[in-house]
Amino acid sequence: MLGFETLSRYVTSLQRFYCVFFFRLFLLFLSVNFAFAKSDGVTFVEENISAVQAQQAFRKGDFEQAIVLWTTMLQRFARQRNVDEQITAIFQLSDSYQAMGRYSAAIAVLNNAYRLNEKSGNRQHKISRLNRLGALYSAIGEYDKASSLLQQAIDQARAVNQTGLLAATLNNQGNLYARQKQYELAVKAYAESVQLADVSGHYQLAAKASINSVVASMAMGVFGNTQLMLTAQKYLNQTKDDHDKAYHWVALGKIALQLSHRSNTQSPWQSFAYHAFTQATAIAKESSDKRALSYSTGYLGELYLQNQRYDEALQLTRQAVFVIESISAPEIVYRWQWQIARILTAKGDYNAAIQAYQQAINTLQPVRQDLATKHFNDASFREEIRPLYLQLTDLLLQSNDTKTDPKIVQTNLRAARNIMEQLKAAELQDYFKDDCVVAMQKKVRSLETIDHQTAAIYPILLDDRTEILLSLPRGIQRFTSRVGRSEITRQIRLFRHNLENRTTREYLPQAQQLYQWLIAPLQSTLDRHKVKTLIVVPDDSLRTIPLAALHDGDQFLIERYAITNTPGLSLTDPKALDSENIHILASGLSQAVQGFSPLPYVAKELASIHKTLGGQIL
Repeated sequence: MLGFETLSRYVTSLQRFYCVFFFRLFLLFLSVNFAFAKSDGVTFVEENISAVQAQQAFRKGDFEQAIVLWTTMLQRFARQRNVDEQITAIFQLSDSYQAMGRYSAAIAVLNNAYRLNEKSGNRQHKISRLNRLGALYSAIGEYDKASSLLQQAIDQARAVNQTGLLAATLNNQGNLYARQKQYELAVKAYAESVQLADVSGHYQLAAKASINSVVASMAMGVFGNTQLMLTAQKYLNQTKDDHDKAYHWVALGKIALQLSHRSNTQSPWQSFAYHAFTQATAIAKESSDKRALSYSTGYLGELYLQNQRYDEALQLTRQAVFVIESISAPEIVYRWQWQIARILTAKGDYNAAIQAYQQAINTLQPVRQDLATKHFNDASFREEIRPLYLQLTDLLLQSNDTKTDPKIVQTNLRAARNIMEQLKAAELQDYFKDDCVVAMQKKVRSLETIDHQTAAIYPILLDDRTEILLSLPRGIQRFTSRVGRSEITRQIRLFRHNLENRTTREYLPQAQQLYQWLIAPLQSTLDRHKVKTLIVVPDDSLRTIPLAALHDGDQFLIERYAITNTPGLSLTDPKALDSENIHILASGLSQAVQGFSPLPYVAKELASIHKTLGGQIL
């Protein structure tokens, strides 16, 4: 078993993680699920049985079925040349696509409504289309287009006194401001939305805008806005039980959970969270909404985890997985598998925790890129997904502290490094929005197998320490520096800043400190194996500095070793280049252009490269 001190460190790290992760996840949750409500004043003739079925499917969270039904109805209305019904069906179909995060499909559907809008002449439909398109473009990060569309909708809604539509559009404008980190403007837009929604009797929308306002206030550092929380609760108590209401209760519960994390005590917010989650659970069960039920049950499990009631937390979280497994929702399942892993870690069942972490990664892997695209601007990959890989890596490394069998030690070290390789491949895939990384990994052999005088250095920055994995021909060795991510990042930033001024040597203290943390612990091992070449796989902020410039007090690292950086041991093809016929394309911002300042020393660096390698200056 891990020692008490190690476990205490790990749990403290998890508590810090919760505060960041769940707040970011909550913002993400709002942007996806709060688009469900039809709060723009558009109604549909519910005498049509298929329409009722489609709306029921939507309310239950069965968006796939809603899409099938609305698509069939749209085709029927097109054959009947019923323009108004076509437009309404298009809106509902778009909402269903949006609810699944299929923003491109939702936009395409709405674009098809333009001609019908012009033919209909219905101002309400035109405004609703602009509002929906603006919300969608905001979600995918096209802010200028979103701003223009939403402002058009606002102006037109004001002109014809469409209070409900105006309230809905102002809420979406608030979301746009929040995504752009213009939180004061967001709060202002939400406040007007609440006021108008209240006047027009759209209490579900009033609750939604109130919740959004709380989140925007928290982003500005204003926590515990009790009045707004109670206002949202008041509006929810005036609405019928449906899909939206369940999600709004979950959202309120998550805010309360975040506030209780901050207080780190048995605060009243825990009671509020419990009430909110149980309300959501009751509504979700009554409406057979499996997604909402999974969320409410899973987050209730997290509340029990926060209170160290691990058995109950585990039972609830497993229920959340069971509920959602009957439908295709891996984006929810991996979250609860991850939570199960954290609970098992807290219980001290590390082998089971490792298996649960791996299950979460395996569940996430096929849909990870879609999630990264879907949440392009609401949450960064680093804050949402990276901790999953790091926590498993951390647990694998710590589990070695009590292992004596060399084979088991090597197995765990390789497993930890492989998890980091998966993370780095995932980051590249999501950056390039392409699967070419996977194709590359299948072709190349690991760089660590290239030469017996080559060593691969794999630093891993964790909250409380830095782990360094050194790959040598006979296996992997592990070294630990007792400096955490925040301190090493501070030194890296200072080093980079001072390094950019080539007229001084103010960078040397940081160069020497970083050397002591990253290289000195393994220096004797490198000497013993007569290593001549270092392959460095930099992690996190280490990617922003030239490791060749680290200094041991007498000389730079580059004076002692040949050094190469790579994003991952399996992400670079080690095949040698044809040095006789090599062509280099080098570029840099040597002159100010489009508001960007010239980069220092680019001209001199390009001149030096040209002098060494020759070639043509374009």
